Amino acid sequence: MADKTLELDETQLQNLAHLLLGAAWADQHMHGLEKAAIDRILKNLVEGGQLPAIVTDYMDTFDPMNVSVDEAVNGLGIDDPEDRQAVLALVAAVIDADFTYDFQEGDYLKEVAAALGAPEDEYRSHIVRTVRLKKIDKGQT
Repeated sequence: MADKTLELDETQLQNLAHLLLGAAWADQHMHGLEKAAIDRILKNLVEGGQLPAIVTDYMDTFDPMNVSVDEAVNGLGIDDPEDRQAVLALVAAVIDADFTYDFQEGDYLKEVAAALGAPEDEYRSHIVRTVRLKKIDKGQT
């Protein structure tokens, strides 16, 4: 992500939380590092780092069996290409957080990209970067 900062209201922040939680659960398991990444990402988007109650309550009751990427993306209302890239980078950051790569995570990123209307060249680098990071962190080349 470039130096672009997303400016989101509470409802948009809740929808972003949905997408990030979906990314963490894409491989059917949320690792503690993914949870920490989500907390850090969301708190960095809020002045003062204090998440609104609507967002924390939503995160506490999130059901990974009911992930709706299309609804969350529609609730974000993102149409600016830089904002779209920012969202994709944040989803990729959650996927990268646990240092393991699962094809389900790549599929999830593609699903988010499609819902955002992002062409392949906008999300492919995130998938390639994720795979490279995972290989490097695993001590592979």
